[in-house]
Amino acid sequence: MNGIMKKMLVILMLFSAGYYYAQTTTSQPSPTFLFAQGMFNIEDEQQLMDQENDLRNHPNVKVVRLDKYSNRFFILIQDLDSLSEQELRSWFGPYGSDLTCIQIGVHGLDPVNEFPFVNCTN
Repeated sequence: MNGIMKKMLVILMLFSAGYYYAQTTTSQPSPTFLFAQGMFNIEDEQQLMDQENDLRNHPNVKVVRLDKYSNRFFILIQDLDSLSEQELRSWFGPYGSDLTCIQIGVHGLDPVNEFPFVNCTN
């Protein structure tokens, strides 16, 4: 009987340690990603590839897609709490003033406008 009691005590201690660990560890909040999408006007294919590479090298850009056939862009942004339209335009350099149908939101929370974009205000 003494051996069974020791085994039960060890098992109880293991369960207690797991419970204590689960209660004391702090979970990290999941990161918030922003998204930006809209239309661009870059006709030269080399300039388009250069622009896409520039955006990929931006420290806050996680994913970038510039579709040369529909002239749509989609960017997933990390490590920023907010992004203004003006700041987004600056990321596109000389092409920033030609961006239209811009939408900026919280990825996974805000609805993403479907293409083709209609009733664009910008």
